[in-house]
Amino acid sequence: MQGDRLQPDWEETAGQWGGIWISHPSYGNQVEHSIIKNGIVGIYCDSSSGKAGQPNVTIKKTMIRNMSVDGISGKGSTIVVENTVSVNCGRFTFFGQNGGDYSVKNSTFYSTTTSGRQDETFVYLNVRRDELTGAILERYYLKYQFINNIIYGTRTDGEIYADVDSNPTFFDTSSYINYNLIKTKRSFFANPLFNNVIDKNPNFMQIDKYNFDLDTASAAKDKGILLSPPILDDYYNRPRKGNPDLGAFESKF
Repeated sequence: MQGDRLQPDWEETAGQWGGIWISHPSYGNQVEHSIIKNGIVGIYCDSSSGKAGQPNVTIKKTMIRNMSVDGISGKGSTIVVENTVSVNCGRFTFFGQNGGDYSVKNSTFYSTTTSGRQDETFVYLNVRRDELTGAILERYYLKYQFINNIIYGTRTDGEIYADVDSNPTFFDTSSYINYNLIKTKRSFFANPLFNNVIDKNPNFMQIDKYNFDLDTASAAKDKGILLSPPILDDYYNRPRKGNPDLGAFESKF
């Protein structure tokens, strides 16, 4: 899915069309084996918690790239992401705001700062603050499972940010962010109990050609944990072996 400008100069230009917008009360949507590129927001779920037991959208084996704003964005929504790549977005490759329920596993998030992006690429929040004073205006319920992912980019100070009220009234205490490769300076994510790989290079094969497969020197190799139920293969349908590699790709080396 892309814009209708087919000239070579427009092949990788962001902002040419809107994106996929999932509104209340839509649920049970699936996006698989897709490329979504050159829009404003790749997939946006707007203020909809879906139906009990069913996410608003499940995204698998999909590449979302060159969005002028966000790659995957949820607002109080239920989103499942597996074996997916969200890269080179003008703001966030993943954005969970107003709480929600987010399951993100074996996926790759990466952005450069050439577009002028200043914020971290992967952000999740369950509070809304006054822009001037920073005071909390509203709180929302949040649950998340972030596991076996790569969250990386060219921003010097790191690529992940969370603003979470952990009061059980607003937060599912079973939430976790474990076994990920993360570029960050924030001590929370470096907690040894989380088993995250911190500030190590994933060594993608060819970023300029949107090839985020792992080369032989990748710090993401064999650093994942077996999931239940397991994710049996990767973005390219290659089988996952032993302790899985982090991100959307199981290295062929």
